[in-house]
Amino acid sequence: MIKLQDKIQQVIDTFYKSTGIGILFFDKKLTVIMHQNSKRLVNDFICLGMSRITSFLAEKYHSEANDENIFYTFILDANLVSNVILLCHEGSWVGAFVTQPVLINKPRKEDMEKLLDNLNIRAENRKTVSGILMRTPVVSYDRIMPVGYVLKGLLSTFFTEDTPRQVLKGGSDVSTAKKIDVVKNCSVNRDALTTYNPYSSYLTIKENIQRGDTEALSTFMNEINAGSIPMDTLHDSNFIRSLKNNCIKVCSMGCYAAVEANAPYFKTLNLADEFIRKAEALENINDIYELMKNAMLSFTRSVAAGKKISYSKPIRLVIEYIEEHYAEKITLNVLAEHTNLSASYLSNMIKKETGMSLLDNINKIRIEHSKRLLLETNLSSNEVASKVGFSYQNHFASTFRKITGLTPSDFRKLTYLGNEQKSDKVIENEIMPLIFEQLRGKLSVLNSMYDIVRIVDPIRNISWIISDDNEEIIKGTCYDFWGKNEHCRNCISTMAYLHNDTFFKIDRQNENTFLVLAAPKLIGKNIYVIELLKNVTGNFYMNDESGLFTDIHKDIVYKDEFTGLYDRQYIDKNLPVYFRLSKLENKPFSIIMSIIDIYDRINNQYYCGGDDEILSEYAEAITSSLESSEHWAGIYAGNIFLTVLSNTDYDCARRIGKNIEENFSRAVSKLNKDDLRISSRYSVKSCTDDIHNAEALIRCACINLSDNRMYSLPAAHKI
Repeated sequence: MIKLQDKIQQVIDTFYKSTGIGILFFDKKLTVIMHQNSKRLVNDFICLGMSRITSFLAEKYHSEANDENIFYTFILDANLVSNVILLCHEGSWVGAFVTQPVLINKPRKEDMEKLLDNLNIRAENRKTVSGILMRTPVVSYDRIMPVGYVLKGLLSTFFTEDTPRQVLKGGSDVSTAKKIDVVKNCSVNRDALTTYNPYSSYLTIKENIQRGDTEALSTFMNEINAGSIPMDTLHDSNFIRSLKNNCIKVCSMGCYAAVEANAPYFKTLNLADEFIRKAEALENINDIYELMKNAMLSFTRSVAAGKKISYSKPIRLVIEYIEEHYAEKITLNVLAEHTNLSASYLSNMIKKETGMSLLDNINKIRIEHSKRLLLETNLSSNEVASKVGFSYQNHFASTFRKITGLTPSDFRKLTYLGNEQKSDKVIENEIMPLIFEQLRGKLSVLNSMYDIVRIVDPIRNISWIISDDNEEIIKGTCYDFWGKNEHCRNCISTMAYLHNDTFFKIDRQNENTFLVLAAPKLIGKNIYVIELLKNVTGNFYMNDESGLFTDIHKDIVYKDEFTGLYDRQYIDKNLPVYFRLSKLENKPFSIIMSIIDIYDRINNQYYCGGDDEILSEYAEAITSSLESSEHWAGIYAGNIFLTVLSNTDYDCARRIGKNIEENFSRAVSKLNKDDLRISSRYSVKSCTDDIHNAEALIRCACINLSDNRMYSLPAAHKI
C-alpha cells in the first residue's frame, strides 16, 4: 500500500504543478488523507457547502467497485465547480480525488452579495465566506473539462489508457444525497469529442427535430452539451451572460427547424419565447444546459405531434392563420379565400380533421394566448379579453371557464400561488377551492380509483376534505375523518411530509377499509400533503402465502465498524427527517459538529482519521454525554463528528458539548500516545427561523468552526 500512497501523492503534486488548482484525496471513511496546496483547502471546501460531493462519495463507496472510466463534474451553488474521480484498485474502492472548488468568473465587488445569496449564507457568516470566495481560484469554463482530463490522464499511467468521459452533476435541484441519485447526467463519448463540428452538429440536431425523433436527439444532446462544444464564443467576462446568449441562439435555431417541419408556427414561437424567458432567470451552468436540451426536445415533440395529427395543407393554413390573426375578427369566408376552397367545404374539413367547429378552434387558440397575458401582465380581464379578440368580457370569462374549468381571475390567483406567500386565511378561503378544482380536472380520468381527496396541513393539524358526493369543502383536524381524538400512530401525512416522498397505507373507519395514498405538495412556501382515499371494503385481499403485504421494506442501518456511531449514509438519510420533525412539532433542534486534531510530534505534521482507538474514545465520550433517547451521533466525514440533539435548545446543547470535551480529555490522558498531541474542538448550532433545511444548518456549524479557528488540517497520512 505504500507504493499506492506514493503514486497518489505523485498525482496530487503533479496535478497542482500543472494546473495551479488544489486537490484533495478522500479515503473510504471520507477522511482527507492527502491534499495540496494549503492547509486551508479542506476548511474552504466544507465552508463552501461541498457536502453534496461527500454525500455522493459515501453512496458510491457502498456500491460495487469498478474501474469506471469517468470523471464527475459537480456544478453547484454559485456555479462553484469541482471535478471528482474515484479510484479503484484491485477490485476495491480506495478513495477519490476531488479538485478544489473553483469559480468560473472572478467575483467583482458588486457580484459578491449575489454569490453569497446563491450559497444561502447568513448575515453573521458573510464575512468569512466572502474571504473564502475571494481566494478561490478562477478557472474559465472552457478549462473545466480539460482539467478533468489532466487528472484522469495522470491516473491512466497505471489504471487505464482509455479516454475518459465526463458526467455533469449538480444544478439547483440538488439539495440532498437522495437527490444526487436522480440528478440528470450528461455524458461525453470519445467519438463526440474528436468529431465535433458546429455546423455538422447543427445539421444533426435539425434533422432529428424535423423527423420528430426525440430518442435520437436526446442521445446526441447528451454527447455534445457537457463541455465538448468549442468555447471560443464563450470567453466573455460574464460567462453566464454569454452562455445565456448561446442558449437563446440554440432555441431560435430549434424553433425555426420545427417550423420548417410544419410545427404550428405561432405555438412554436411562443414555446421558444417561454424557454428564452426561463433562460434569463437561470444562474447555474448545469441548469442552462438542461434547459437547452429540454427546449430541443420540446420542439421535436411538437413536430412529432404534428406528424401524428397529419392535418391536410388547407387545415394547417387555417390554424396558422388563426394563430397569427386571433386578435382580429376571423370569418369562414376569409379563411375560404385564404385556402382557395369554398366556405361550406372548408367548414366540413375543419370539423372532420380537428373534431371541433371553426369557432371552437378560434376560441381555443384565443384562450391559450390569454393565459400568457394573465400571467405576464397586470392587465384586467376586460383588457385581456379585448387583446385576444373577444368583444365582451362576459363572453371571454364563460369561454375561459368552459375550456380551463376556472375563471380568468381564479386562474391568475392559482398560478401566482407559487410566487408569493399567502396568509392562512387566504389559503383557506380562496386557494383551497381552486386547488380542489384543479385536482378534480387532473384526476377526472382516475375517478374510479379514489373516493375522497384531502389536503392536509401537518404543521397546523388541519385538513380539507371533498368527495364526489359532497361538493362542499369540509375543514377539520387531520384525524376527524377517522373518528379519533388524536393523531394516528402511523400518520401517513406526517410520513409524507417528513420524508418528502409518497407513502400509502391501509386504514379503517368504522366498518370501512380505506387504501390511502399521500404525497407532499409545495403550495406557496409551505408543504402540504395531498391524500387520495379509496374505499376498498370487500375488495381488498391479502396473499398470506407470499407475504405480499408484509413489511418487506426495512431500513438498513449503517454503523461505523470501530466507533459504533452512524455513518454518513445514515446521516444523509435521517438528519433531514429529524430536522423537519422539529419544525413539525415546533420544538428546538441543535447539532454539535466536532473535530479531532492529531499532531504527530515525531514527523512534525497534522493528520486525521488514522487512529481508530482515538476515534473510538471520542465516540464513547459522545455517547456517554447524550441525555435523551432523541439524541444520536454519527461520523460525518473522517475526523468530523456530528451529534444530533432533537428537542434541545442552544444552552443545553452547549452543556452537552462541554461534557463531551471533558469526557474525551479524561480518556485521552489515559492513552499511551506520547508521540501524538491530541485535541478536539466543537461548534454548536441551533435551528432558527431563517434556516430552512438541514444542509444550511450543517454549513452554519462548519463556518462557525472556521471562524473560531477550530479546524486543523492534515498534511499527509498513510493509507
